[in-house]
Amino acid sequence: MKKNKTNMCSGSEDGSGRGVTVFLHRLFLRLHCPRSRRFVLPALAAALVFLSFFPSSAYEALPENGTGASSGLNVMVQDVSHRYAVDLTFPDMTLSFDAVKWNVDSGLYEIQGSGYKDREPALISITVTNHSDMSVTAYAETSASAGAGGLLFSTPYEAANVIMVGSALPNVGPAYAKLPIEICPRQDRTWSDVLSELISNGSMTSMEGGGYGCSVGTVRVYIEQI
Repeated sequence: MKKNKTNMCSGSEDGSGRGVTVFLHRLFLRLHCPRSRRFVLPALAAALVFLSFFPSSAYEALPENGTGASSGLNVMVQDVSHRYAVDLTFPDMTLSFDAVKWNVDSGLYEIQGSGYKDREPALISITVTNHSDMSVTAYAETSASAGAGGLLFSTPYEAANVIMVGSALPNVGPAYAKLPIEICPRQDRTWSDVLSELISNGSMTSMEGGGYGCSVGTVRVYIEQI
């Protein structure tokens, strides 16, 4: 209920400086006015109610939603120990061809069946899994083996252009990144040229389980703390 200094009768406050006090008692409403005139009206409620209006200078009204004070609550840890654990997952690192057949006219081994044709690039992808609570960077270096000079290796993530692998997160798990590697013949070569060179120079040897094979290069992956 709002404070109001205006009386229901003429005038405002009596000589004592007190506000108007309203009583509800015995089912009648009595309004005490400064002129000492009395009005008796039927009450609108049967309960006993006491309402008192005080001068506004005596009390400050509280806001409707209350008032109070607050203080921040802090959490402190003296030290945090970081641990690093990174997994590297290499895919099948073998470039496979079904068969090759010597062409007496071209003087090359021609690829028969499935395999890479012309200068079609071979793509492999190495997965970096970071279980650490800190981010790391990763990059790759490639090199061709002796006798495999007809191949080119490339990756977008080298020492000058590393990839960032985020940290593992609680209740989420490790972070992942991919290191793509591309292998293809030199611009003036085809896969038939490369295979012909490897077979003719004796690099290809029989392998356990059948077929012939040789190493054509190496991929090294480096992980560094940030």
